Amino acid sequence: MINTSCENCVFSKISSEECLFDIPNTIKNNKVIYKKNNANYIENYVCRYTLSDKIYNELISAEQTNETILEHIIAKVKIKYYLVINLDPDIEKIKGLCDLINRLEVTPQFVSFINKNLDDGNNMADKIQENISKNIQWKLHNFIVDINLQECMTICMDTNFNKTSANLFCVYDHTINGNDYDLLNERIKFLHISMIVKQMPCYAIVNTISNLDGLAMGFDTYKFLIHNRCRNILEAIETESQAESNFNYILYDFNT
Repeated sequence: MINTSCENCVFSKISSEECLFDIPNTIKNNKVIYKKNNANYIENYVCRYTLSDKIYNELISAEQTNETILEHIIAKVKIKYYLVINLDPDIEKIKGLCDLINRLEVTPQFVSFINKNLDDGNNMADKIQENISKNIQWKLHNFIVDINLQECMTICMDTNFNKTSANLFCVYDHTINGNDYDLLNERIKFLHISMIVKQMPCYAIVNTISNLDGLAMGFDTYKFLIHNRCRNILEAIETESQAESNFNYILYDFNT
């Protein structure tokens, strides 16, 4: 079992609180925390934000500033995810969607846009190209055959997921949510806190067991379930959680 001691972490000392990133308070309901040598000691937890006094002083000596050090730590620990978007057929909503993605606090490693509006396929690609950040990799997938969203997702990720350094994928249904920045931004922050900060032992996060919108999970787990349990991923998640006591998932209503 690996534990974390905050005793030598610079972020427990340069803040007026116990931690500059408020880690102990965020995880207190999920982890055992107690005082050791007047500092927080967290059992069975590896803090991704920690920075020792020694490394901090070396960085300062190398003319790094507190601001650049913080920026580096935050960038290093941000969750890496692949975003799958089921596009609204209205091409006029593309600019707003791209603006939304560009403004996310944690931007995706890769975006797959699923499009079934074949009349505007080329125009949609141009619209995305004009408005999405040059720092975001993306691909527009035009589906000629009328197949369900899950099959579209699988085809997209089979082609592109391994080209990224993403840890998991997240589904955003543009046809349901429109250009709702707050909703998508909250979802990504929830993923980051659950997976990176709290390090919760879950295999999937589900918005509703009747809809793919909001689903987030690792692609390897996804492929295993649809090939070995049930082709419908939401049914497969429920079946696996009932059959395997260590297969946990979070049901979280992002719309409340």
